[in-house]
Amino acid sequence: MQIVTERDVERAALAGTPLIIPPGAIVTPAARDRLRALERTGTRPSGNGVSPVSPLAPAATPLEPAADDLIGPLTDFVALPLERIPRDVLEFAAVLLLDCLAVGAAGRVAEGTPGLVAALRASSRGHAPVIGFPDRLAAPDAALANGALIHSTEFDPAFEAGLIHPMAGAAPAALAAAAEARIADGRALLAALAIAGEVACRVSAAARGVPTIYRCGAMGAFAGVAAGARLGSLDRAATRHAFGIAASLGAPCWQPHVEGSSVHGALPGFGARSGLLAVALARQGSTGPANILEGPSGYYQTYEGGCWERERALDGLGERWLLLDSEIKPYPAGRLTHGPIDGMLELRAEGLRAEDIASVVIECSAVIAERTGRLPPPDASLVHQRLSVPFTAAQALLHGRLGLGEIRNGAAADPLVRDMMARIEVRAAPDIPPGAFVPVRLAVRTRSGAVLQREVTRLRGSPARPLSREERLAKVAHCWSFAGLPAWRTPDALIRAVEALPDGGTVDRLMAALPVASDRERAR
Repeated sequence: MQIVTERDVERAALAGTPLIIPPGAIVTPAARDRLRALERTGTRPSGNGVSPVSPLAPAATPLEPAADDLIGPLTDFVALPLERIPRDVLEFAAVLLLDCLAVGAAGRVAEGTPGLVAALRASSRGHAPVIGFPDRLAAPDAALANGALIHSTEFDPAFEAGLIHPMAGAAPAALAAAAEARIADGRALLAALAIAGEVACRVSAAARGVPTIYRCGAMGAFAGVAAGARLGSLDRAATRHAFGIAASLGAPCWQPHVEGSSVHGALPGFGARSGLLAVALARQGSTGPANILEGPSGYYQTYEGGCWERERALDGLGERWLLLDSEIKPYPAGRLTHGPIDGMLELRAEGLRAEDIASVVIECSAVIAERTGRLPPPDASLVHQRLSVPFTAAQALLHGRLGLGEIRNGAAADPLVRDMMARIEVRAAPDIPPGAFVPVRLAVRTRSGAVLQREVTRLRGSPARPLSREERLAKVAHCWSFAGLPAWRTPDALIRAVEALPDGGTVDRLMAALPVASDRERAR
């Protein structure tokens, strides 16, 4: 399969010749962006009808809007009776919730989150809690705050098939809506969380185009509507309007990711906030577009290159849960960096040390190489550090781990880190599917001339290689410690409260166990 790169586009533009793209070829995200830039200036190379092509697969045929937009069946799914939600789904929702709450606690000391909470505190009052803070805010504002807290460290659960973090919008929306509606039954909370996450998974998995937005943030809005409508007992007609309203409120662009801006971590929270606001508006009679997903100017046409596969969203809906394929992340870094991190840690466990290495070549997919293969500058933000294969792989090798403490201000300027990063080359391999997370191949040449090779075919935390309960609880303890909570606040009560939810544990017990520190405690 041929890959069309940015260099191919530049050569065609300079030569003034048509850009010929063979059938089935893949246009990389960088090449797609360059094509669009040339089109805006009127100098786009002519050719055989180039259009954005997914890094996940060859482009699907753009579809005409269905008789009933895809949002219709998803609206029905929101009201799925509790007794039809399998026990294993509720239990896994509890696992995801505990992970989010722990990661959210760590997020209270992340870039931008204290300021965000302070800004919301100045104008918002309500019943919904904020993880790690004593505040109670209006539900939409609490969803924004908690979405930022959960996602800001890049440590929250991921869903590979949709390239999203489904819980970053679903968990904060469900928590806020449950608090506002005074929900008592823990199973009701878990059901809303599972359904909200499943909606996000299915809408994102159906997309087959190159997203022009940060998809994770957009999915936060769909998840927010699902959680808010279910817990708020919104009727079907109003729920469908709420989906249309939420998806009309705007979607976040990729530029914060590109520039490493701290607002990047808050984007799913903004989506969750939009979802809950849309529910409130629909309850008061506001209307939204009915064909928000498959309409001629709907979500898929506007943001996904007009390419989607309806069946991927509907197949087994209510019977087979895509949410179960969500991954508990072992490292606080972009999921695209995890294959190289896994490989480096495996080699280090076998005795490899930084001083032994002459060079490292990492072969991976085009999406990994283009989006995370960059070498961060010495003053790299924490966002840039988390989204860089050279940085995260170097830190993993130097420290034998990649935890929250290895992502810190000034780390990219450390001479040892820069020296190690300079020896790492990240390459897109033509034989690896361009949107794949695995395989990832490492070839390490030692100073003695030996070559050590490692191929990662299963990521830690994935369904094929899940974290054990002990590993998941160790992550909770790590996040709790990093958050700097008072010594007398331990995660034990939170763990017990969350694990009791599938058996009818109460939401009040959960809320009482949330990690909370006052401003005075945070300053110590």
